[in-house]
Formats: sequence, structure tokens, C-alpha cells
Amino acid sequence: MSPILPDVEIIATQTDLELAVEDVEVIVTATSLHAPLLKAVWMKPGAVYSHVDGWEDEYAVAKQCDKIVCDDWESVTHRTQTLSCMYKDGELTDADIHGALSALGPKGERPPIHWSITTLSSDFSA
Repeated sequence: MSPILPDVEIIATQTDLELAVEDVEVIVTATSLHAPLLKAVWMKPGAVYSHVDGWEDEYAVAKQCDKIVCDDWESVTHRTQTLSCMYKDGELTDADIHGALSALGPKGERPPIHWSITTLSSDFSA
């Protein structure tokens, strides 16, 4: 199989989730499973984590992040994903949210591609 991006190394990890995120700079989880699959200790400092769907990571992932950015925090508080559960359990407050995704675009406009990023780690300035 020829990769679409020839400069990208593709490593098959099968079901080894720790190996899949080992020493990577960007992590994206997108699953409807409601279980903490991503462990905080697996994340490289400075990594960017894009949480797309359900409860995919343990609370410690968000707690170790320097900044948390949501597509729409008010909406997130009513969902069933990790940050929503943390909010309902009193583990996360409005003050813990750095900002909205729309604020990351030029002059406060929404970036041209809509990402449903909810959690970002270290070294991300907005």
C-alpha cells in the first residue's frame, strides 16, 4: 500500500493503544466507545490532543493539559464526553476552559475547517 503522504511514517499498532500514541505530537481519538482509552501517562509533553466524540480519555488527560479549548463549551457541558462528565462530577469548571475554537481563527473568525477539538495540551497559544 502506498501512503498518500510519502513523508509520513505509518506504523501499524493493532490494538496497542500506548504504542499508537508513543512520542507523537498530535493525538486524535474518534470513537463512540464510552471508556477511558487514552491514559495521561502516555502523552508526550507538548502534544496536541483532539477529542472528537465520547468519553475517550481518563480525567487525568484533561487535568494535565495547559489549555482546554472547546468548539462550544456550553454545548459540551450537556454532552456525554470526558469533559462533560468531568463538569458534571465537579472536576472541571467554566474557569478551566481557555476559550472557544472559533477564537483560534484569524481575527476571531472560525478556522476554515471545523474541528471539534475539546482538549489541547502544552505549548498551544491562542
